[in-house]
Amino acid sequence: MTKTFHIQLMSLITKNKKSGFALLYAILLTSVVLVVGVALINIITRQLILTSLNRNSQIAYYNATSVRHCLDFYDEKEYFIEETYGPDGDSIKTINQAGDIEYFLNWKPEKSAVPLQKTLFSDLDDKEKSIYELLSAESEMTIDAICRKLDLPVFKLSSILLQMEFKGLIKCYPGNIYRTV
Repeated sequence: MTKTFHIQLMSLITKNKKSGFALLYAILLTSVVLVVGVALINIITRQLILTSLNRNSQIAYYNATSVRHCLDFYDEKEYFIEETYGPDGDSIKTINQAGDIEYFLNWKPEKSAVPLQKTLFSDLDDKEKSIYELLSAESEMTIDAICRKLDLPVFKLSSILLQMEFKGLIKCYPGNIYRTV
């Protein structure tokens, strides 16, 4: 009886040893998959954070650029903001022109170009002359309005306007608004 019990016990131990290795392999495989999954989630989370930071910095840059363009416009029109005082009676620094923002933010202002003397426009072709005359008559126009008035495609008109801007005849403002200089 002890011999059969011993044989049964040995077969049970041998059987349990084989199933123990399978359990060990299953636990190891599960832990490896879990570690890889956690690492991927960590990488994805960091990428999402970096992407949102980049998007926010782009938005801030475009907002600052549009504010600068608006202030250039107001500076050109010579609009001024009155000086104000805080609740304690202290003077609050106000922005009166675009140069103030450049000063407060420690930006280096662009050197202003020497104003060019207007020539007799002998080097303009017919399309450039018609665009210049139209802008002189209307004072300011968008590129779409110029396309409709002169019946020119946008791709041709934009290159002509760029050439005229390089010649110092016109200037482009925010919103694709063009004016004569």
